[in-house]
Amino acid sequence: MAVQLDSNNKIAVGHNQDRRLEIFARGADQALWHTWQVSLTGGWSGWSSLGGGLSSNAAAAQHADGRMSVFVRGGGGAVFEKRQVAPNGGWAEWASLGGEIVSDPVAIRGADGMISIFARGTNGALYQKRQVAPNGGWTDWISLGGELTSDPVVALNVDGRMELLARGNNSALYQRRQQPNGSWTPWDYQGGEITSYLALGQNADGRLEVFGRGSDSALYHKWQTVPVGSWSEWFTLGGGLTSNPAVGRYADGRLAAFVRGTNGALFERRQVAPNGTWTPWASLGGWLSNNPTVAQLADGRLAVFVQGTNSAPYLKWQVAPNGAWSDWVYLGGTRSAGLMVGGAAVSSTPDVAPADEPAMPEAPADAQDLPDVAE
Repeated sequence: MAVQLDSNNKIAVGHNQDRRLEIFARGADQALWHTWQVSLTGGWSGWSSLGGGLSSNAAAAQHADGRMSVFVRGGGGAVFEKRQVAPNGGWAEWASLGGEIVSDPVAIRGADGMISIFARGTNGALYQKRQVAPNGGWTDWISLGGELTSDPVVALNVDGRMELLARGNNSALYQRRQQPNGSWTPWDYQGGEITSYLALGQNADGRLEVFGRGSDSALYHKWQTVPVGSWSEWFTLGGGLTSNPAVGRYADGRLAAFVRGTNGALFERRQVAPNGTWTPWASLGGWLSNNPTVAQLADGRLAVFVQGTNSAPYLKWQVAPNGAWSDWVYLGGTRSAGLMVGGAAVSSTPDVAPADEPAMPEAPADAQDLPDVAE
């Protein structure tokens, strides 16, 4: 079935136990829709609805037993969970996890095998809810304080402890780190003047690196100076961003940042070598209506999911690990083109794609590209 996405949608990506990607999007009907890879290198299923009445974008996380859960904010501000009944399988009914949040939920599985959910409450503070045991039920919501103006980002350090970052009410970055006993350090001021939500990646050597748009619309980043260590100052990567950034990691360990430029096209800037400096900005084309999402396929290739200005979903992938990029492919019909393997498109079905599948809109030819800046 073709799907029309909500204009404020951001695609979420989850991993099945067998490593097939599954993506989730809020439809124009405010229900949650999903589509999944039919094989690790093959095409995509048609879209189907998981129902619900969403007032946020979705977040997905995998349980210790391989089942996936997806989390959303309902119309009343509570968080709702939908969980697979078996790994790689179908889905149970929606279940309320309570709370009263004003952000998208964020979910991550910790080193102990238990999923934690983070969200911003109506008072601007960050709240956490976690499982009481792997694959199990949930604690009550607990406040982690702060006065946040962005969704949080969270990642695991190399020692397994979580690192939380968010934008405060003064537009600066703030950071908290999980202690060995599971408690949290106080919020630590990390400076900056951030005008977007954040993206968080992990370098090949284990150091975390955070990205955000500055007040001049350029992309800025800062990183841990050593794994699980203190953070550097902010440095600019230039550009003129009109979206939140997204970050992925190449198969060889290099980080890559993806943004929508002032002309609406997708742009990429990647590290020259793992843990190293950065290439200039390169356009990947298209005409995006909102924020990109990046995920890594089972063989190490990156895939980028976006929404075009026609509200349709599109996909672009690396044709080989660490390699060049495919053309944009429409991901909105009953059958979507497969991932490129060895230079040939592998489809989920042998039939030809319908002639009326919409091509990705292209940005106006006279629009300005992202400028390059010196490091």
